[in-house]
Amino acid sequence: MEKTDNFRPVCYEDREKYYELFKGIEKNDNGYSNEFAGMTKEEFSTKGIQLLLDWSQGKNLYPNFVPTTFYFLYDDENNVVAAFKLRHYLNDYWRKGAGYISYCVKKDSRKKGYAKYGLHLAIKTLDKILPEEDKLIKVSCSRRNFGSFLSINGNLPLQTEEKDIDYKGKIIEVYSCFIDRQNRIVLKTINEKDINNLNDEYLKNNIKNDKIKIFGGYLNNTTLLGYISLEKNNEIYEIKQIKIIENKNNLIYGLFNYAYANARVNRIKNILIDEITFGTLEKEFSFKEKYEYKVLENKKIEVNVKELFKQE
Repeated sequence: MEKTDNFRPVCYEDREKYYELFKGIEKNDNGYSNEFAGMTKEEFSTKGIQLLLDWSQGKNLYPNFVPTTFYFLYDDENNVVAAFKLRHYLNDYWRKGAGYISYCVKKDSRKKGYAKYGLHLAIKTLDKILPEEDKLIKVSCSRRNFGSFLSINGNLPLQTEEKDIDYKGKIIEVYSCFIDRQNRIVLKTINEKDINNLNDEYLKNNIKNDKIKIFGGYLNNTTLLGYISLEKNNEIYEIKQIKIIENKNNLIYGLFNYAYANARVNRIKNILIDEITFGTLEKEFSFKEKYEYKVLENKKIEVNVKELFKQE
């Protein structure tokens, strides 16, 4: 069962834990705006915590702000490791800008999966309060912040756009990712039990190989829809196999984009695709000819699904 009690809305009692997080985050940390940078502990314990509580109720909002509830992610020792701003709705400023979610992770807690997991919980939380007409949840990050890009892609956005946004008179290059709130697919590591259930010889033979990264897409965190395996070979990422068990367009896009994000984070220029299988109960599609994609600076991989998946 998924643990959700470690993702909690702002409360007065934990103000000191919040301060320990915010005091180590710059005013502008890779595109995240820390309104509490430079505050003393005493200032945050009075003015800072009151602002957090007020903003969740739509009070004392800064220019262009909308009602925003801060949620905090806790580790197993009950320490705050990340903060997530969840906007209740978007005005023109935020619709053109960062979108519904902004987040930061404590510096000594980065690269441990907290961002991807916290985003998953944030999206589940937002789904309960967002206007029904907003089918997609927009999350943005700087195009220089590849770690954040990887975390967002771990939640399999339906589409990604490269944009230049005007933030307080400064042009920032960003990735804007759009996640389908009604058809949630979550990317997570496949464990040995999942592989045994799949009865897939390729995965069984490679699960204990440290060179292979294996990930699966899950609908509502339960049903396995597909998987991808990546192997780093010098300066090339080889996609050894992609298998789509059920036809979900955002899973196809997400798996390719996750491979791209991994390549960017690890400064890999080339991606080779060995085999792709795309199937449903009615049809089976496969593509076995090896393709090479050049990953250029600040460019995404372009995959023409109609060309790649040809019925045999």
